[in-house]
Amino acid sequence: MSNLYYVLDLGGRDQGELWSRKPVPNKGNSSFLLINQIIKSKGLLSKENHVRFLHTSFDVTGERIATADHLGNVYVFNLDKNWFTLVCKTGIPLTNIVWNASRINEVLIGLSNYELRCYNVVTKALVSIMKGHTSTIHSISIRRCGRYALSSSFDTTILWDLNTYTKSRTLIGAQEVGVQQVFFLSNSNKIVTCFKDDSLFIWDSETMKCLHQLRSSVGAKLGFKCLSVTNDSRILVAGGRSRYIYIWNLDSYQLIQIIELPEKITEVQHLEFVHDNLSVNQMQLLAILGQDGVLRFIDTHLCKLEADVGSAEEKIHSFTLSKNGRYVAAILENGSILFYNISIILNHLHKDTQPVIRKVQLKKENNTSQEKKKTSALSGHSNTHASMATEDSLYRELPKGLDMKKLRKILKGFGEYPAKYRLFIWKTILRLPENHIAFDMLAKKGIHSSFVNIGENFPIKSQKLLRMLQKVLSALAYWSPIFGETEYLPMMIFPIIKLFPNNQLVCFEVAATLLLTWCQKWFEFFPNPPLTILNIVETMLGYHDPSLLNHFIKLDVSTQLYAWPILYTLFSEIMTKDEWLVVWDNLFSNHPAFMLYFAVAYLIQSRQSLFSTKLKEDVEFYFHHHNAVDITLVIKETYRLSTSTPDHLDPKKMLQDFTPLTDGQYPIFDCYPSFVVDYLVEERERIRDEELEYLRQKQLTFEFKKQKELTNKEEVAFYREQDQLLKAEQQRRELIIKEENKLAEKRKKLFAVRRELALRELESHDIVRRKFLQYQRNLKNIEVQRLDDELKRKIIQGQQEYDAVLETVEIKGLEIEAQKRKFQQNRTGK
Repeated sequence: MSNLYYVLDLGGRDQGELWSRKPVPNKGNSSFLLINQIIKSKGLLSKENHVRFLHTSFDVTGERIATADHLGNVYVFNLDKNWFTLVCKTGIPLTNIVWNASRINEVLIGLSNYELRCYNVVTKALVSIMKGHTSTIHSISIRRCGRYALSSSFDTTILWDLNTYTKSRTLIGAQEVGVQQVFFLSNSNKIVTCFKDDSLFIWDSETMKCLHQLRSSVGAKLGFKCLSVTNDSRILVAGGRSRYIYIWNLDSYQLIQIIELPEKITEVQHLEFVHDNLSVNQMQLLAILGQDGVLRFIDTHLCKLEADVGSAEEKIHSFTLSKNGRYVAAILENGSILFYNISIILNHLHKDTQPVIRKVQLKKENNTSQEKKKTSALSGHSNTHASMATEDSLYRELPKGLDMKKLRKILKGFGEYPAKYRLFIWKTILRLPENHIAFDMLAKKGIHSSFVNIGENFPIKSQKLLRMLQKVLSALAYWSPIFGETEYLPMMIFPIIKLFPNNQLVCFEVAATLLLTWCQKWFEFFPNPPLTILNIVETMLGYHDPSLLNHFIKLDVSTQLYAWPILYTLFSEIMTKDEWLVVWDNLFSNHPAFMLYFAVAYLIQSRQSLFSTKLKEDVEFYFHHHNAVDITLVIKETYRLSTSTPDHLDPKKMLQDFTPLTDGQYPIFDCYPSFVVDYLVEERERIRDEELEYLRQKQLTFEFKKQKELTNKEEVAFYREQDQLLKAEQQRRELIIKEENKLAEKRKKLFAVRRELALRELESHDIVRRKFLQYQRNLKNIEVQRLDDELKRKIIQGQQEYDAVLETVEIKGLEIEAQKRKFQQNRTGK
């Protein structure tokens, strides 16, 4: 199924809008919102981590839903206000989450560390932490008044007082057995407990006394896993490790019904009642999730599969229904949450699939026999011949509580059965036995040789319908050989296939019932048309509209042209699907002869168009196409003919009343000339063998021719390949020569380059050597200059020292001279 829905990726955000434009569920698309959470890790190697949602819970309004993911984050999504917000990050995976029905802004969550916490989703505050469990909390239930809560683990159930957030009572003693589920009944002070040994008990929540034990008469282990009750607490249903669900009446505490689910379901994962006014009453509609990941909505009163959602690509892991019955929140296997609209599912996704089979019913009511009445089917006029509505017929004894008299009142008042329940009513009226074993024996024989290539003669766009048609036709052919030789059978059966595209058994049994009852005397002159039936039609037409019959005679048009085509197609070629369904509402509800009356009535109502035809081909065209004929008037005319036809022309004199298929085994169908059918079978087998031999010879010839052509092609390809190899070799030789020449040129250039490099290297070495010698000369010059400077300095220093010595000597001479004069003076003085 192709779904179109708005995708919301939280992406680690704390709050935001759910959608920029509100998605509107429509026909064929009940899902409208998909929520997932992908968090991208930071760093060079960024990765996308998909956060899985684990639990969901709707509040009492059905517009807010609390969710928890595997990281311990709690979100609240408000579908009415288009907003989501993160309430808390516990960091611990949750095992359960439940809204408080009285304190509408509080949720209780169970954590994997055995704690029970209460949060306020508006203030995002932690209200309380309650401890007491020693194992994982798998079930939480809050009493409607909001004061008490039950939390249960494998071995312990605790009653909490939410006013003080303390333990009120602790229920122990189930360590050896184990607790499966515990919850309050909504409209009472009672508690329901389910243990792992399948025992069910009703307790008084005030005194904790056991009031009742719900028992079943089934001896086998039931394996209960999930329970659900209606809003009025009168009906309880349980399911688990089998494809049976058990329904108790809590007023009488009696098991009132056991329903066997379709064979695709081997285990019930979860179930809930749909609590709203979509059904007649609350116990009718039950949502069941099987192990195959498909969520099915089942009417427990009618034992009918109303709709299903989910597929192999989008398997549902768990689900929660809103309290107002508007939404389904389904957690998919990938951890995303997908929202569905229940009203769209039930109104537009209705499928004519296999109904739920009621296998066991403990209370059976004996049908009392009714008086024989001879009244017209839908009129109050009496008639001298036997009526269509014979009340003492076996046809009137309908199973499952339906009454043919009431059904006829519906048909008389509305002209048709309700579209929603039409197929169920048909299957009930036809009293299909649903012989699974007998049908399996026919189906296991495979495809009948007559219908191996049916797709060539009867092309159908849908391969699914083609395979379905092929299997049902094959089963009919194995049931009775004549149906393998009946060329018009696919056109007859195909409308039934389209009505029940998912149930081969029902298609087969409806077709078999039609062939047994409404196709009486059709095969007496096989392979020719049923001359007896056509003669009846012609006689009645001659009585009720002789001018039309004369017109047919003038055009050389027989009943095989104007009556037989509409009969063997069951009127499907001349009217639309809706008209065809209305017609068969009436045909199934009356004597089989009503079909012949309808054929005559259709001819009479088409008389103006038929009188305008001038050619035989025009009449033939008319009865193979849809025509502008008011089917309501045709049906009224049919009832008029059924009451105004004389006894000697009445087809009911020649046709038997309705006979249902027998239980266990299907009846033998041998109302045909066996020698003709045997001859046709032998001829078909002979022709088939000849065709196979011809095809074998043709295949051998084809293979020989193909082998010869292949040899010729290989020879031509070989020579072509040799030529190509020679050409390629020559090209490569030339290429090698060119490459060698190029290589020689490159070598010359390389030699020249090397020589030039060597010269440049020698020149470079010479330059370096000259630079080095110059550098050495410069060093020598600098050294000589340094020595000259040093010599000059020494000379100057020596001169300076010499001058200083002379000056000192002169001073000493002067001093001596002075001392000499002083000495002389001293001597003179003495």
